[in-house]
Amino acid sequence: MKDSSPPRRGRPGLEPIDWIEASVGALAEGGLANLAVEPLARRLGVTKGSFYHHFASLDALVAAVLVHWEELGTDRVIATLDTEPDPRARLRALVQLSWDRLDHLRAESALSAAATAGDLRVAPVVARVTDKRLAYLERIHRALGQTRVRARQRALHTLAAYLGTVALVGTGAIASERELRSFVRHLEATLLP
Repeated sequence: MKDSSPPRRGRPGLEPIDWIEASVGALAEGGLANLAVEPLARRLGVTKGSFYHHFASLDALVAAVLVHWEELGTDRVIATLDTEPDPRARLRALVQLSWDRLDHLRAESALSAAATAGDLRVAPVVARVTDKRLAYLERIHRALGQTRVRARQRALHTLAAYLGTVALVGTGAIASERELRSFVRHLEATLLP
């Protein structure tokens, strides 16, 4: 049977996820301004034509990166953590998953900066993700037996610590995995009830 799919350009087996993951790496290295077709194509060892085989425009790639970021960095994390019945263990795992790697935090910093600068592609997604994360933290603190007001305060405190870490990583104040791990141990002692 003849394959009726369009011919592929570039490296065999290259998929949209390859472009998305390369974009996340570029984002972590230089912010949203670092997302450009030619440098990404070089990074992947393909031609620009390969990009246009998968995406209609750079904005389409940015939209796909944002979907990927929200899915991996929020939706899947929540789904994974919800399998843990103990809210304390869930909160501990959340801290360990969220503050796990500098490159992840650098990408978060770049998206946060773009949202703060008013990038209309990024700002609504960052706002939605922030709302999801805050609501999830509140649910954990409610499951720990805290009042609605106290759960909200603790959720804001935890999210503020995370976003503060993202900002510190973005400015280079936390520049090594070792320093990040040490900082996270301190945060665990501060954030976990």
